[in-house]
Amino acid sequence: MSEKIGRLEKGYAADIAVLNIKDVKNLPIHNPVDTVINYLDGDNVTDVIVNGKLVIENGKVKTLDGEKITEELLNWEEEIKEKFSELAKQLKTSHNI
Repeated sequence: MSEKIGRLEKGYAADIAVLNIKDVKNLPIHNPVDTVINYLDGDNVTDVIVNGKLVIENGKVKTLDGEKITEELLNWEEEIKEKFSELAKQLKTSHNI
C-alpha cells in the first residue's frame, strides 16, 4: 500500500478535503494553518475525495441518501417517544411505591 499513497497523481489513492476559508468569521487570515486548526468547522468543508472517489461535493454528501435517512429517523421517532413514555410511567409508578 505504501507505494500507492503520498501523491496526488493518477493511480494513487487520494484522500483530500477542500475547505472554504474565505468566510467573514475567519477574517483576517494571518496564518492559514492556524485558521484551519482553530477556526474552521464542518460547515467550511466544501468537497471531500476518499480513495479517489468524490464523497462530498459543494457541501452535499453524495454517498448517502439523505431523504431515506431522514425518513427512517422520523419513523423511529414515534417508537422512541413511546419507549420514553413507558419508562416515565415505570419510574413514576416505582417512585410512588
